[in-house]
Amino acid sequence: MNKILSASELDVPPLLLLTLAVISLVFNLCFPQYAYANSPVNQKFARENELKENTIALNKLKKEIEERKTTSTQNVEVYSEFTLEKKVAVKKKIQVAVKAPQSTAISSISSDNGISSRWVTVTAYSSTVDQCDASPFITASGTHVRDGVIATNLLAFGTKVKFPSMYGDKIFTVEDRMNKRFSNRADIWFSTREQAKQFGVRKLEMIVVS
Repeated sequence: MNKILSASELDVPPLLLLTLAVISLVFNLCFPQYAYANSPVNQKFARENELKENTIALNKLKKEIEERKTTSTQNVEVYSEFTLEKKVAVKKKIQVAVKAPQSTAISSISSDNGISSRWVTVTAYSSTVDQCDASPFITASGTHVRDGVIATNLLAFGTKVKFPSMYGDKIFTVEDRMNKRFSNRADIWFSTREQAKQFGVRKLEMIVVS
């Protein structure tokens, strides 16, 4: 069994022991942190303190993550509500546009000194199937085509009109209709396709007589 020898048995000079003691004291006084860190008790305390700090940092990180998730959810909800409001607003605008009252054709004719007139695009047609329908000689009002008949969607059947700049006091009667897409046009009937082509397209003032 090994025996721990004392300083006297090791024959260590007292002066050396004193020198070592002084060096140790000076080291502990000048660098207490090293002595503190090397203490088993202090090392345990440091580990426990480090563990607590890590736990606090981890909890803080978790809290920040939860707050970011909550903020993102709120932003999404606000955006969804904003989008929904926009959709509702657009839908209301569409409904208003659809429900907006449309002026009648006759009311769109201006009146000056008791004479109603309007500048319209005037074209020509003849009694052919490609320009009319399966019954090219029968108008939309049920009458037979003839000189003086016009087709328009602006006025009621039987309305008398004139085109004074081109036909003077000649009276035309509205007895036919045009395609629905023609909202500001009048179509004069001619007996032949050649006459209709020769007429072409003109911008004329249409005066309502009765």
